[in-house]
Amino acid sequence: MSFKTSLFISLAILMVMPLVSQPQYGGVWGGLSISNLAEDPREAGISLNKRAGFAVGGVGIRGLSEIVFLQISPSFVQRGSTVKGRLSYLGETIETEQDWKFSYVEVPVGLRLRFQGLSGPAFYVFGGGYGAVLISAKARPESVTINGVPQDIEQEESDLKDFFKKYDFGLNLGGGFEFGLGGNAPDFLFVEGAVSIGLANIAENDPEDEQVRIGNIAFMMRVGLLFSVGGSAGSQQGN
Repeated sequence: MSFKTSLFISLAILMVMPLVSQPQYGGVWGGLSISNLAEDPREAGISLNKRAGFAVGGVGIRGLSEIVFLQISPSFVQRGSTVKGRLSYLGETIETEQDWKFSYVEVPVGLRLRFQGLSGPAFYVFGGGYGAVLISAKARPESVTINGVPQDIEQEESDLKDFFKKYDFGLNLGGGFEFGLGGNAPDFLFVEGAVSIGLANIAENDPEDEQVRIGNIAFMMRVGLLFSVGGSAGSQQGN
């Protein structure tokens, strides 16, 4: 394990500790990640398209006031893109499609504003930043056609980690609804949507080549459960 990875994990643990020592709510969630890569400048003949993956994680929430909460959500997320290419070679048109799948360990930290109505579910919004470590980056060929005729290919994965940086960071924004479950464990069911916007250039550029900027972007839909783990949780979150 490199020094930078060890430092990232150590900082993540330090951020989690205040929530673990006296959290008001802890929970788990799972969901769908719709991701893509943003490239600048765009390469001719190459298009980057959305791909679907999954994400799972936990969440810790601690109240700072009646409606403001600190939240942290260590998670495993899939990112990447469906990459399509088209080129002409010796009078023939070749089209390819590849699945680029990236796996990250991600730690979003931010503020959560919760608005409790007189009845029905509570609505909340949240925003903050995230840091992430790239665990794997794989490319798998999906299809190849020559002049529109499908070709037989071997769908063997190739490693892309040498072409992408190990660390990413960016913004995380979203909102959702909490549904009370009658005071029994778990206390709440939540459904939320979130947008992640990568601010880092994750491309590992060769100094002698044209400099390209590539960033992660993703939309996630998550469903999870919250459990009361603090004595003051009920008074802060309501019923």
